[in-house]
Amino acid sequence: MGNCNCPVVVRQPRDKFTKLDNLQECHGDQNSEGPLHGKEDFVNEVATANSAGKQLHVWPPRSSSGDSDVESETEEPKQIQRPRRGAVFAEQMQSTGYYKEPYWNKHVAWENQLFVALSACPIFQQFTDVEITKFVRAMEIHLRYAGEPLCQEGEAGDGLFVVLMGTISCYKGSQLCTIKPPGSLIDEASVLYSYPRHYFMKAQGECVMAKLCRKDYVDLGTRFQFYAREKYKSLLMETKVPLSQDFGEPKCKKEL
Repeated sequence: MGNCNCPVVVRQPRDKFTKLDNLQECHGDQNSEGPLHGKEDFVNEVATANSAGKQLHVWPPRSSSGDSDVESETEEPKQIQRPRRGAVFAEQMQSTGYYKEPYWNKHVAWENQLFVALSACPIFQQFTDVEITKFVRAMEIHLRYAGEPLCQEGEAGDGLFVVLMGTISCYKGSQLCTIKPPGSLIDEASVLYSYPRHYFMKAQGECVMAKLCRKDYVDLGTRFQFYAREKYKSLLMETKVPLSQDFGEPKCKKEL
């Protein structure tokens, strides 16, 4: 390579470039012998070219108000966000860093009594025997002496009750409405919705009852559904059956 007397233009890097900078650099590349033009020189050159009959287009075009957008920064493209399908499930973690199923120690006779009571409830008929057993293990045990209240009328229901020993009196105001014997299921709808308590309940004598909190029902029920869904997906993937978009039923069904 021989010696070249062409001037070398060194440009310093910049964080942001405006539209005017882009025009100046393009014009400077074409006329490398002279310095870069400023804004006034650029506008005068455009006006001179238009008066001479040369169709020199100015980019960007002027707005309807007559103002030029030359000095405005280059706008970033609009970000397109894809909507999220489905929901996000989160659960509370224990101090150990993983989820631990709740467990209350009970007598075997009480566990059998609770299993029979929950199995007969329509809310729990969608679950298997193993899942109902986990609900029984999560139920709390409470002791009430004679005259002690169980819950107040009108308060938000946070779980259902099952009477194990003794009897529970239910009052509507000051009027006695019903008496719940051992094995009775009380306010089973409270595990689904926080309905207000319909009765004021208190123990007639020494009473032992079990309580399934709504929080434990939601946590365990959701985990059961997720486990069944993942198991269904894994079985379909092993058999190489095409899945539908929502991982429901297979796309192709054999007609009987």
